[in-house]
Amino acid sequence: HTEIGNHAVKGLINGSAIPVFYTLGSGDTVHVVTDKNNKPEREWLNFVKTSFATNKIKEQLKKEPLENKLVVGKKYIQKEFDRIGKNYINELTEKRIRLIGPKLNCQTLSDILIGIAEGNIKPQNVIELIYGQQELSRKTIFRRKNYTPHKDFLSHIGLRVIGDNSKNQFREITRTLN
Repeated sequence: HTEIGNHAVKGLINGSAIPVFYTLGSGDTVHVVTDKNNKPEREWLNFVKTSFATNKIKEQLKKEPLENKLVVGKKYIQKEFDRIGKNYINELTEKRIRLIGPKLNCQTLSDILIGIAEGNIKPQNVIELIYGQQELSRKTIFRRKNYTPHKDFLSHIGLRVIGDNSKNQFREITRTLN
């Protein structure tokens, strides 16, 4: 039900908390925990399976205030630019926006950010339009060095973590990676 989905906080499957991308099995019992203050988030678009659910989430995202959309759009586009080691402010110049804008059905940076926040534009598509697919294949998430497809070959990778160290986040990330 859409109203339940719009306010879902978590789901319990057979009494256990399970990740949102879990695939239900035959006979599973689902309990959805809701909160009237909760609302759909853009991340949910990565997990939904049906076009009906996707459209309902996008419908709710469009109702967000303009300021929120701009913040969310900036967050997602910067995440993609971080992946290739660049800053969106430096890369999304007016000239580039004029070049890629028509392909995205946008005229301004704000239009692009709003489109990203509403789930109508994928940040990866913006990157591809600017740099092209071939250029992006050279700049992978980990910036691989000495990569070869042989599984016996060890390669060195670099990992860049951006953020503050509040509540010992760096220690937790390091522990997880180890």
